[in-house]
Formats: sequence, structure tokens, C-alpha cells
Amino acid sequence: MTRCDLTKHHLEHLAGYAGSRPVLVGNDAWRQRQSDVSGEALAAAWLMREHLDPMPPDVRELLRALIERAEQDWHLPDAGMWEARDAPRHYVSSKVQCWTALDRAVRFGPDLGSKADVARWAAVRDEVRRAVLRRGWSDRLAAFTAAFDTDELDASVLVMPLVGFLSASDPRMRSTIRMIEERLSHNGLLRRWEGDPAGFVICSFWLVSCLALAGERDRAGQLFERLADGSMTWASSRSRSTRPAGKPWVTFLRRSRTSVSSTPRVTSPTWTLGVMTCRRHRIGSSRPSGRAVGRGTTSDGERGGAVSPRDVLGLTAFTCRSVWSESGGCRRISRWRWLLR
Repeated sequence: MTRCDLTKHHLEHLAGYAGSRPVLVGNDAWRQRQSDVSGEALAAAWLMREHLDPMPPDVRELLRALIERAEQDWHLPDAGMWEARDAPRHYVSSKVQCWTALDRAVRFGPDLGSKADVARWAAVRDEVRRAVLRRGWSDRLAAFTAAFDTDELDASVLVMPLVGFLSASDPRMRSTIRMIEERLSHNGLLRRWEGDPAGFVICSFWLVSCLALAGERDRAGQLFERLADGSMTWASSRSRSTRPAGKPWVTFLRRSRTSVSSTPRVTSPTWTLGVMTCRRHRIGSSRPSGRAVGRGTTSDGERGGAVSPRDVLGLTAFTCRSVWSESGGCRRISRWRWLLR
């Protein structure tokens, strides 16, 4: 097997598109502990459960390994989903994703084989939840924070309602959403934290989802439209954008527009606005089934199309596969493609 050099380094012999030096390859984050990964994988597997029935033995083995890692490591500090290069911390979003891994493990139950210990997983899941609610909340900010026992805001906690950890209508979550929107908004986007030099597209679409789940459908729809209209001309993360002379598109310098910023354009409307359309028109059932009834104008004259729960799950699972197969290094690429192919 060919070994991949994952260390971050410059390719000096390449000029990059439109002279967008430096050209970088690799990512030193492959050395880090990132405890959120198990939850993301288990959540994707749960979304794709119809395609894992019966569950192949190799997939069952991989999922159990990820569950065990979440069970063992949830109390340890890590680098967080933003791959922080400073000292590891007890990031709230990482703990939430460990909870997600254990929660989906409990849901899978016997499907994970004779070695599945649902009672133990449920107990650890509840322990993680208690720790997050106790140490991840700041009375001073009236919000959930970036890490345990701090007063720092971080947009990553917006995943809490999206994975089912806490309802978006819960007073604590509503207050968190409001604080993040007020203090992290930057030129039409949300920054990841205070002092982040630029907005981060995925955080902005998380806000869309949270607003919709909290019942603020009009605001969610308006924000989504603004983001969808502008997202092709916004750079992700620290990227800078420029328009080459005579060319009608925007070139992103230093970092191309990645799937982590493109994916929420699909997942936000399908998971939130799409799900609400299903409910409004009583389409589908609690179990994913059926087909989309088409696009265009709905029966009540609104823009868009009625979306079945199967379409919601299918689109989200597909985009999850795209994100994980394009990030995290060669080892992670092969594992996610193997699991989610």
C-alpha cells in the first residue's frame, strides 16, 4: 500500500490558478484527536440505515469501533471540529458528537450484533448529556459556549438541535442562537468565533436550520435566500476572493470553495424547510418511503416543491458522503468511502 504524505507543505513549482500562490497540500490535523468524527459517522450510518439492512459484518465492526472510541474518549480534550492548533480543550461540539455516536448506537441496538451493549451505551450517553448541560452552559453569556467552563462563543454549538441533542425551541438553545447571531455575524455570514477573520459558510446555514427548527420559518427562509444568492461569491473560512479581468466568475485564492461550505446549501433546505413542507402537505410518513411529488410551485402557491422524507434523508446522506470522502486525509477517505459507498 502506498503511504500518503499528509504533512502540510508548499508545492513551489506550481503557480496555482490565476497565480493563486501558495499552493498547499496536506493537513497537519491528521495528527490530532477529533472526537466529533464518531458522531458524524454514526449519524450518517443511521440516515442510511435502509441501505444497511441487513448490516454487513465489516460495517458492523467499524461502527462498533467508532462507538467504543466515543465511549472511551468523550471525557478527553481534543482539537475540535475546527482543528485548533493550540492546546486540546473540552470542546462542547465534540462532546455533543460523542453523544450523537452513542445515541445512534442505542437506536441501532441489536443491529450492531451480539456484542452490542445498549444499556451501557445509553448510560454513557446520558452521562455525556449531563456534563454538556452542566459545564457547557454559561450563565454570564446565557449561552452554550465553545468549551467547558469558558465564556467564549462558538458557532459549532449550533449543531446541538441538528443532531437532536436539544430542541431548538428550548429556552437555552433559543438564547444561544440569539447570542451567536448577535455577536458572530460578519458581513452577512457567521464567524466561527469572535475574532475569526471571516465568515464561515456552513455556520450560516446551521443558523438557517436552527431558526427553522425553532419555528422562525420566515426568518429562516429569508436568510437562506440571501445565503443561496451570495454563497457562490463568498469564500469559505479565511479564503480571499477576486474576480479575474474579463471573467464572470469569482476565483477563490488560497483555498477553493469546498464541500464543507457547499453541502449546507443542500442540507439546510432539505432538513428544515423541506421537512416543514412535508409536514405542511402531510407528505410521506415517519418512515422514509415514497417519491418526491415534483418541483415548482406547491399547492398553496409557495416557491419550491413538496419533498418526501426519503428525499430529505437521501440528499443528506449523499452530501455527508461527499464531505467525508473529501476531507481528513487518505485513511479517512478510504474508511468513509468503504462505509458509505
